[in-house]
Amino acid sequence: MKYYKVFLNRVYTVNIKANNKEDAQRYSEFFIGNCNDCSTIQEQEKGGFEIKDIKLSLNEAFEVAENKENC
Repeated sequence: MKYYKVFLNRVYTVNIKANNKEDAQRYSEFFIGNCNDCSTIQEQEKGGFEIKDIKLSLNEAFEVAENKENC
């Protein structure tokens, strides 16, 4: 099998309580980290793939809005 590097773009909604919008954005970007490989050995064998590692390459908030529901 050959190795491939795949770049994914994902969007997360983070409900965070902070002093201001800038802190909310900064802390969300800083503390949301890498994802885990959720595949099983059986799924990898059946599908003919192996995930070697997953590293965070970009973590950038593009919008910050006040949550009126406070949850």
